[in-house]
Amino acid sequence: MAGSFQFNLENGEMTFGETPKSAVTVTVPDGTTLAGLSAWFVTNPFTLTADDELEIVINTNAHIIKKNVTIAKSFEAANAYTLNLTIDDKCTVSDAPVEPVTKWIKVTSLGDITDGEYVFSSYITASGYGYGYLPNPENTSSVPLYTTIENVSADGTELTAVTDDMIWQFTGTTSAMTIQNADSKYLYTNDNSNKGVRVGTTSCTWQIATVTGGFTFKNTTSNRYLAVYINNDGTPSDWRCYTSAGTGNTANSNNSTIILFKKTTVTLDPSINVTDVAGVPARGGEGTTTYTITNFANDDVTVKSVSGCVTAATKTADGTITYTVAPNYTGEATSGTIVLESAANRVSATINVSQLADTFTAARTAVELDATATTTTVTITSDYDWTIDTSN
Repeated sequence: MAGSFQFNLENGEMTFGETPKSAVTVTVPDGTTLAGLSAWFVTNPFTLTADDELEIVINTNAHIIKKNVTIAKSFEAANAYTLNLTIDDKCTVSDAPVEPVTKWIKVTSLGDITDGEYVFSSYITASGYGYGYLPNPENTSSVPLYTTIENVSADGTELTAVTDDMIWQFTGTTSAMTIQNADSKYLYTNDNSNKGVRVGTTSCTWQIATVTGGFTFKNTTSNRYLAVYINNDGTPSDWRCYTSAGTGNTANSNNSTIILFKKTTVTLDPSINVTDVAGVPARGGEGTTTYTITNFANDDVTVKSVSGCVTAATKTADGTITYTVAPNYTGEATSGTIVLESAANRVSATINVSQLADTFTAARTAVELDATATTTTVTITSDYDWTIDTSN
């Protein structure tokens, strides 16, 4: 088939593309289910030969639908031709893959330091300074400056944004790790100077060890440790190298505790987050509850079903569900559920609803009045409407 067209099943309009392609884009109205999905499209002239295999694939944000057809006999469409596709038992339907995302995650174990991309950082508490990173210039003739990191998650476990000048490539093992920038220049140290951290063509390896709060990096040739120098005024200055590992966080000291953030590809499963509803009065009635969504942007959440004491529920706004609970006059507590669903993301969540038993109690079941009494009070607690029946 040739031709690139877009079809809207809602209004039947077509847009013809200018460049022949073997793809068709179908716009499906909200609420269309697989069982009710059908499509038609027009092709350019084509020829099919007996036993040709024709595969039609529809990709949605939730499913991959394939239909394979073996052509029974040769067929030639000399002019534009209309094809129809209906989702039936001859189609294979599979879940669309969840797209992975890249995150920069704090490394907590020496065993997790393998070949890959990393950000060097340190956390300096002096003067309340916080996180900073080791930049990766193409070449240096002086020590790299300590540069503030702005995009650290509140719990310190992730960098929420990383720029190219922060990234280093690790190759090797923790006993002999080569560290390079994007230009394949090495991170190395001069042998006899505290200010000897450089980036250039000099190759070296680093030994990585675990310490409290992070790791140390020791040049296996010079035996000097990578560290941050802290100025006399308590502010971090630059990256240097020392003959011993320091843990200083005060003026005129060095801190060689390195915090690493590793580039990691993860699959973030979408979810609907709900809270159960408890203590609904026996009288029932209408109420609202809320939900949040995680790892998907468009809130397509709907109420899939209700059960038990819940007689109805609807989404009245993004994040808000309004529900109705029937009166409970059984003498026992009861319960129900509200099931929420995101069809596009193939996730659901159940809100459990608990309802109290009905109550009718009187503070006193008998009243004695003396000869001079004219009124008295009895407190009634009830989930029912009630009246007073008086008799002599």
